[in-house]
Amino acid sequence: MNNEIYNKDLKTFLGYIAIIWASRKSITIWILSFGLFGFGIARVSTNIYTSKSVFVPQIEQGSGNLENLGGLASLAGINVGSMSKSTEIPPDLYPELIKSINFKRDLINAELFVNEGQIMTYQEYYNDFNNRNTVKNFIGGLPLRLYRMIGPRKVIASVDSLGYGGIEFISNDEEKHLERVTKQLNLKVKKKEGIVELSFSMPDPFLSAKMTQIAEELLQKKIINYRIQAAQQQLEFTNQRYLESKRTFELIQDKRASFSDENRNLSTESARSGQNRIDSEYDIAFSVFKELAGQLEQAKIQVNKDTPVFMNIQPIVIPQQKSKPKSLLIIISLMVIGFLIPASFVIVKQILNLSKNGLIG
Repeated sequence: MNNEIYNKDLKTFLGYIAIIWASRKSITIWILSFGLFGFGIARVSTNIYTSKSVFVPQIEQGSGNLENLGGLASLAGINVGSMSKSTEIPPDLYPELIKSINFKRDLINAELFVNEGQIMTYQEYYNDFNNRNTVKNFIGGLPLRLYRMIGPRKVIASVDSLGYGGIEFISNDEEKHLERVTKQLNLKVKKKEGIVELSFSMPDPFLSAKMTQIAEELLQKKIINYRIQAAQQQLEFTNQRYLESKRTFELIQDKRASFSDENRNLSTESARSGQNRIDSEYDIAFSVFKELAGQLEQAKIQVNKDTPVFMNIQPIVIPQQKSKPKSLLIIISLMVIGFLIPASFVIVKQILNLSKNGLIG
């Protein structure tokens, strides 16, 4: 250090600048070294591409015009009043929906077209991908491996060993895929704009777009199924009653025709009484059959009215630019660290030397 530095007031910014300037050569070496290290990390890191879809759920409210089935449904112990009310998943719950085990399982079991028309699932792709990128995955997955070594251990028991039915079992291999797909899949609900943004990130741009499409279709399918479940139950109930009434009407129709053939030339009172009774049964059966046929068509219309329609604002496209790693940001960040470490060291060292020589209090 030059002696004039001792005369600098360390309480001023210029005093620290002078200390750093005096050690500029060693600090420059540190900066360049960290910059080269950041460049190496950027080079060995796997390129990630992100594809995005933006859509708006359009929901058609039902008019509840199926309430005229209330009397018939009540005989079967079904509350049509509660069933005719439409239900829907609030957009705030969309992020929770994509976090469910079943949803993520559908994703990792989705079939993808890879090189030369080869078809493999998401799991198979990553098993093959990890085998081909051992070094990159070792470096990139090092923080997660360290966390698993020192973090809390997960105990996963088999369903058979627990002795309870309906319990989901996740294997160690499946758990890795589920954790990865959780990080790759992202969903944002923008309430003010009324839109939903869904994105998926993968090392391959085409597969990124494909997984975004699959995730979008799965999400919309679950929303639709939940939304129309009441109307769908109503449709199934009406269809069952319609088929029963149809069979009853056809039986009475055959019975009426047979009775007419057998008693064509008879004019007795008993024959006329039997004919009138069969005609009455026929008229009632036909009325019920005709009414249920109309109500069945209404139920089908109700299902269509309750089915949400999703309007795509931004279609899914194959990304051309990688989203990660941000090479320039990595290099600059490490160069800043490469500056701060030696600069802090020389400043602290200079302060200690001045204190030791009694030049500062």
